[in-house]
Amino acid sequence: MVIGIGGNIGAGKTTLAKIFQSFGAKIIDADKIGWSLLKQSSKEYHKIVKNFGRSILTRNGNISRHRLGAIVFDNPQKLKLLNQIVHPRLLAQIRNGIQKKKGVVVLDAALLFNWGLEKEVDAAILVSASKNLKIERSQKSGMSKQTAEKRLAQQLPEKVMVEKADFIVKNNGTKQTLRKKAKALWKVLNGLS
Repeated sequence: MVIGIGGNIGAGKTTLAKIFQSFGAKIIDADKIGWSLLKQSSKEYHKIVKNFGRSILTRNGNISRHRLGAIVFDNPQKLKLLNQIVHPRLLAQIRNGIQKKKGVVVLDAALLFNWGLEKEVDAAILVSASKNLKIERSQKSGMSKQTAEKRLAQQLPEKVMVEKADFIVKNNGTKQTLRKKAKALWKVLNGLS
């Protein structure tokens, strides 16, 4: 069974995925795959440097997530260009990963609903939280309030994702509360398989 988890920054997607992992699920982390495509050995790396310039590189020649993020999250056209470079191979690797794993597979993907992958999974979960909480959590992970607000404004609105999701997990409480909700949902999901 394949479970997709999507939602905006700071909602708690990865936390929910990790709870499911503790229950025995195998995780496919779309973010990790995306960043692996920025390694110097990849075709994507060379296309990104060609399109965004050498100013995005660190001293040792790696792509700086911070510098690249500052460019693309301030400019929708540049974000679109970056996505055109990275997403085809990213989606191919996600699909390949899903086929290779056995048992319950959880796809942790912020853009699950943007990509239409909710149609390719057995259950699509939206992790939801209040806007203030999403910003607060993003700040705890090192993002500035201004950056968090900008990124949130550029992401797919929650009301759009609600219509595409099979399950909605409201994550406005503690990790213990989320764990209880996850446990209950896990039972429901395992009843479907």
